[in-house]
Amino acid sequence: MDSSIRQDDVTASKVKNGKPYLVYGTMGGEGQPQTQAAIVTRVVDFGMTPQEAIAASRAFD
Repeated sequence: MDSSIRQDDVTASKVKNGKPYLVYGTMGGEGQPQTQAAIVTRVVDFGMTPQEAIAASRAFD
């Protein structure tokens, strides 16, 4: 196994009214922060379903 290749899964969660609302994550790489921000923004601010948020175009496709 090549130790220079690293892949981490990063998970996050959002709570709404004291209860779990959204649990999401991305695979490793330099795009993790941007991908997680895009997912949560699309769901919370734009009312997309999680599937719609994942399928939407990204700036760095």
